[in-house]
Amino acid sequence: MATQQTPSILTLGGDAVTVPRRPSWTESTKVEVLAVVPTLNAGVLTLTHSEDSRVYTNFTKDNYSAATFPTASGYTGLASHWLGPVLPGSQIKGASGATQTSVKSSLTSNMTAALADVTLTALDYGPYGDDISVDYDENTTADSPLVVETVGNAITVTLASGSTTHSTATIGGLDYTAKLEGVAGDDITVAHVVTGMSTPLTCTVEDTAITVGLATDAGVAASATIGGMVYTAKAKGAAGNSITVRHLGGTSQTLACTVSSSAITVQLATDGAGAVTSTGAQVIAIIAATPAATALVSATGTTPTVVTATNLANGAQGAVASTGAQVIAKIAATPTANALVSVTGTTPSAASATNLANGSDAFPVASTAAQVAAAINADFGAKNLVVATHEGNGSGLVNAMNHAHLTGGVDYRVRLYFSA
Repeated sequence: MATQQTPSILTLGGDAVTVPRRPSWTESTKVEVLAVVPTLNAGVLTLTHSEDSRVYTNFTKDNYSAATFPTASGYTGLASHWLGPVLPGSQIKGASGATQTSVKSSLTSNMTAALADVTLTALDYGPYGDDISVDYDENTTADSPLVVETVGNAITVTLASGSTTHSTATIGGLDYTAKLEGVAGDDITVAHVVTGMSTPLTCTVEDTAITVGLATDAGVAASATIGGMVYTAKAKGAAGNSITVRHLGGTSQTLACTVSSSAITVQLATDGAGAVTSTGAQVIAIIAATPAATALVSATGTTPTVVTATNLANGAQGAVASTGAQVIAKIAATPTANALVSVTGTTPSAASATNLANGSDAFPVASTAAQVAAAINADFGAKNLVVATHEGNGSGLVNAMNHAHLTGGVDYRVRLYFSA
């Protein structure tokens, strides 16, 4: 008695299964049929043939020989029913009354990100798919690829990883990024210092503290029109704004100049009626002839008049003269600074010492749901167990998920074995 070890599958209410013909079987050979069916599914099998037609209702025949046919071991919840013998070429099909629908086991992940869920569906119907499991594991090294490994019914997905996060900060108009990986970069500080006038661009480093001395221009000299004369500070910068000049009048006075600290007093020459008789040239000359005054200011003008003490104004320290490109080059040319940071930007400005921030030692997950589904479907072992699909466009990043089984598989199909 030769038994067909691989069953023919009959879906109740579906297409018919034809009893096979084999070279060793003659037209008179009777073929015994064993139906392995779900015990919960009471349907009708109709056996039809041009010379032999019988109907078996609710699979009530049950006198098969276990030694002759394959047992139902491994098919949990299934029962076996003997339907033969019949002639080869007969057809067996499920008639009305078979209402249950077979279901494939499945598992949908519950990821944190949107559009990140992956659904695995077993290839075949039934509870056998419930034995399939999956793990989503994070990688333990940076910049590692997505890997799928399948051992038996266990699928392990090791998610791709990105790089550790470098510390960054925008400081004084320039963007600094730590070359050190991870949180160590958060210890780096950068300061932009602006001091004096006509100063060169410098860069110094102490431990992880970088100080960039920005180059400055010559600054602006303070000046003012005071009593008909224009006075300009000899020294450029804001200090000139503290200089004051006054012109005194009176009657029958002689031209003179005195200085107290940064306060200049010019006594204008006058006649007996109090009219000013000093010319601009004479005032310029008396300023030049008074060392303390000529050290502070120069004067121009033609017609001096009496005026109270007035400050010079608009003197300014040296403005930043360094460009972003120059700072970038200076950092690169300073080995200790270049080892700590890279820098981009165009317009530097003064800034107090500021820490870089947001460095991280963690390896970020870099696998999207679409990439994970594609990798599972491409793995030889996994694609023989499941089909993977992703949520939406699958652009969300998948996170780690502990070992989980597919569930919900139900098989109401009939398995037919033939022997003679």
